[in-house]
Amino acid sequence: MAYGQAEGSGLLPRKLNPGILFPPIVSRFLESRMVVPLDIHQVKTEHNERMTTSIELFDSAERWEEFEDVIPNFSDTSIKSNTLLEHMNMTKDESDYLWYTFRFQQNSTCTKPLLHIESLGHVVHVFANKMYFGTAHGSHDVKGLTFENSILLNNDISNISVLSVMVGLPDSGPFLEKRFAGLTSVEIRCSEEVYNFTDHECGYQVGLLGEKLHIYDEQNLSNVDWSKTRISTNQPLTCLGTGASSRYENETFLPVRIGLNCKDND
Repeated sequence: MAYGQAEGSGLLPRKLNPGILFPPIVSRFLESRMVVPLDIHQVKTEHNERMTTSIELFDSAERWEEFEDVIPNFSDTSIKSNTLLEHMNMTKDESDYLWYTFRFQQNSTCTKPLLHIESLGHVVHVFANKMYFGTAHGSHDVKGLTFENSILLNNDISNISVLSVMVGLPDSGPFLEKRFAGLTSVEIRCSEEVYNFTDHECGYQVGLLGEKLHIYDEQNLSNVDWSKTRISTNQPLTCLGTGASSRYENETFLPVRIGLNCKDND
């Protein structure tokens, strides 16, 4: 078969190709319909419309429960090093999360302490003495991030806990082994002096407690204690859960737990 456009028109005639042999009955059928016009200007398709209907709302705080993950201190960690270790080499793709923990001995000369962190990871969440002091994240175009914020220190020993987050592995092609992720510099800047923790003893913990206990699976929800949701301004590591109704073929409804997520309240 050969196709061509009729001169000066919007029709596509179909003609029999003499180089192709067909049985006689097929040839007679094709010859009787040698030209089949198709008006390409009049081709139309029906549009589809997708409709959505709300069948259940989750906007009531009473329907939600929460589990606050644990923020480790330096003494809680089993891995320690005198330098900042690389994120991906520590987690080995078992988790996107790596805790960096430090101890700082407060002295009377440190006033207006400012925590300065540089990282080649994707996100950092910063805690001092288990209080939340902020978050910083990078972007696709800017590799790395900087966090800088005032913090409150104890009169004796303060614990600095930094949660480094990688949203998957970086896009490096064949050169992933040359990429560095995680913290590259940590400083507490006082009005009178700067304390550098880059080559200071640091404790490490891979992953979050809720992640290790697999509480995102329904069969593991009882592994932790859930409580009623409350508004928190210093704890972003909160897993939320609620109940929904699932419809089955027999039209019965069974409660299931859904919506586990980490809440960032900064």
